[in-house]
Amino acid sequence: GIWFFIQFINATGQGAGAGVAWWAHIGGFLSGMALITLNTKLPKIGFSKSVDRFTRKKRSPRLHVVTPGADPSGGTDLYGTIVLTSLEALTGTKKLVTIPWGFKKSVYRVVVPAGVRRGSLLRLKGMGKSIPGMPPGDLLLRVDIKNVI
Repeated sequence: GIWFFIQFINATGQGAGAGVAWWAHIGGFLSGMALITLNTKLPKIGFSKSVDRFTRKKRSPRLHVVTPGADPSGGTDLYGTIVLTSLEALTGTKKLVTIPWGFKKSVYRVVVPAGVRRGSLLRLKGMGKSIPGMPPGDLLLRVDIKNVI
């Protein structure tokens, strides 16, 4: 309120400082107040739903951290989850997956094929548990799809 009053006094003054810039400050202030009021009413009139389809997030983060869980049957395979958007599942994508193994955090490239469905398993061969005398298991990533079309 005080700032607005100072701007108004300077805009209506007769000195060399009076002019367009002061009126621009006043106009910007009033426009901002009007837009704040309008912004609170837009969700109520359904405007958000029509804009949402254009502003919906189309990509998930390129780097995923997967914390694998052990095979319930006690085998050497490990299981994790990778989250995709519906567009990525439809068209296919490439993701970087990091698996925290103690102090070592290796990054692997995962190619997600086009048309993958929720619940599908992507296999990273040889990335499971290593047990002496047995071949290493696989890391199986279960696909989860968010914001379905």
